[in-house]
Amino acid sequence: MKLKTKFIIITVLALFAVLIGVSSVKAASYTYNYDYGEGEGEKGTITITTNENKIIEKDSGKNTIIEYENLGEIIGMDESSFIMKQTEINKFINDKEISYTFKQKVDNNVESATVIKWDNDKYEYVDVGKMDIELINNEKWVTYKGVINYEAALDFRGLEVTGSKTKDIATAGCVWSIEYYINGNKDDVKSLSFDFGCKSESIAGNEMNAVGNIVNKRDVRLDDGGAGSGPDGYTWLYPIYNSKGESWGYEASIPTNADLSELFLKVSVTEYQGEKITLSDNKGTLYYEGKGKRSYDNKTIYIYKNALSNLKVEENETPLFNYKLDNGIGIPSYAGIRYKFDSNAKDIVVEVNDNNKNEQNIKDKVGITYWGDAKFDTVEIDKSDIIYSNVEENIDKNSTNYKNRLSLNIIDIYRVSGDYGGKLTLTFNVGEQYNGKYYSIAHRISYWNYEFFEGIIKEGKITITVDSLSPFGIAIYENKLNNQQQTTSPTTTGTTSNKGEKDETPKTGTIDIISYTIPVAVISVCGIILMKRKETK
Repeated sequence: MKLKTKFIIITVLALFAVLIGVSSVKAASYTYNYDYGEGEGEKGTITITTNENKIIEKDSGKNTIIEYENLGEIIGMDESSFIMKQTEINKFINDKEISYTFKQKVDNNVESATVIKWDNDKYEYVDVGKMDIELINNEKWVTYKGVINYEAALDFRGLEVTGSKTKDIATAGCVWSIEYYINGNKDDVKSLSFDFGCKSESIAGNEMNAVGNIVNKRDVRLDDGGAGSGPDGYTWLYPIYNSKGESWGYEASIPTNADLSELFLKVSVTEYQGEKITLSDNKGTLYYEGKGKRSYDNKTIYIYKNALSNLKVEENETPLFNYKLDNGIGIPSYAGIRYKFDSNAKDIVVEVNDNNKNEQNIKDKVGITYWGDAKFDTVEIDKSDIIYSNVEENIDKNSTNYKNRLSLNIIDIYRVSGDYGGKLTLTFNVGEQYNGKYYSIAHRISYWNYEFFEGIIKEGKITITVDSLSPFGIAIYENKLNNQQQTTSPTTTGTTSNKGEKDETPKTGTIDIISYTIPVAVISVCGIILMKRKETK
């Protein structure tokens, strides 16, 4: 079952009775219409019926039927998730086994079907068994039977729960895929894939999605394809061998000699968690970086990040944090993916020339000159956002010799797609009415680290050079106490040293140039979504 939040719940009504000593479910039904439209172009109707201890799910679009046994008593539906009583969902962490039967309609000429599994050691498919072929209403269906249990999550993609054997849990889910070929043709691999989700009644109505990734200093996942580029060659941490960073079942491979200060654990959540997220078991803290947009439904997400060098997350560990819901309930949730050091994962340095140089003007308010094929956009940081007050505070601390502030704009510049490398030149078009006025720019490199630029506005523009993208605060002043001509010169806080050169590093942040409102653009978010993870061989 692949359901998205856009699914329309037509019927969300069900009451079940618990028989003495047995979890028994009376007959009830639920129907969903879905239309992916964008990209996949799939549409259909999913009908879920319950009868005794069996739950049957039929998908008219994918021509599949899934039958679950021993899933447990359910008391309703919350979008695509079954709602269960706390006592029932807790059974998922006590050796509960769920039997399932997966059926898919095939052409009538299908005579045999063989299940295959990807072998990471051999790096090839291997046969693991035959599938039954069943005749239903004179149509052929391939049939696969299996069992899911809690312990499976310890070794490979299986049942996943947000909790432990000593605590109540809030959610349980499974992502699964069965691959097979028909009539002995191994060149035509087909797939059966499904996922299901269950929620305790205490969190019904709340969405709890956490997307975790390990990214490099340009905010790019390690397992993304391509290589970096830059004016003098750019080092991109890109594992070129056996990289499985986006899969729940495998670790993200990073070079053995990688600089962990340039690799970050990044988590995006759908509910604001405050200024920081504290990882369980004293593993460290992730700090709020700003808002973004979820790619498939444009929903607001909140991004938290910190360098691996500042965390105590070891190889093959999957850190947890307490996910706080609006109703005050805290739910144990995964904060990312596992990683491992791999001598086969390499840093790639790419030689480039001026032919790789590109320019982009964003709504005539911000210009970017860079090497690569990336596309950028901007978004205004709201005054209620903690980022806004933090940037404003740092501007004020660094601009005590300026008087009569005329304008303050705090914006985020971010990469939408593609790749870039080396330094970036940013040009802020503030307007010629500010010619001769003084500016001070605070660039929020990270939660605890800023760099600053100052100078005099000429031809209605401010130009700086940076190494990365993040929030920028642009302040314009009427006067300066010593009234001396300034040149653009960034200063970085933390060690508070003067860099003595222009810094063209673009950072992620929010843009509001001279009261010019820029609408929020969709940010592409990659990674693992809790209980909705992408299947990777």
